[in-house]
Amino acid sequence: MIEMTAGEIAQALGGRLVSGAAETRVPGPAIIDSRQAAPGVLFVAFAGENVDGADFAAGATSAGAAAVLAERELPGISAPVIVVDNVQDSLGELA
Repeated sequence: MIEMTAGEIAQALGGRLVSGAAETRVPGPAIIDSRQAAPGVLFVAFAGENVDGADFAAGATSAGAAAVLAERELPGISAPVIVVDNVQDSLGELA
């Protein structure tokens, strides 16, 4: 993924930036496992059969994730949260 701001990501995906600053830079790759969170990454919160990635967003941002891509708002997350209709489709668009 090329470096973008949270606002640019939201605009490119037709999503909504629901928290955080639009000018926050996201220089790292997109990740789906919060255990791989590092400074600058975009944490993509997939909702699976048994686990909802949104439940791990706070941990990912605490580890340095610059922003979160999710299908719902995530209260309490200070990093930019970009809400889209379908996380899987949006991740494909970013690729």
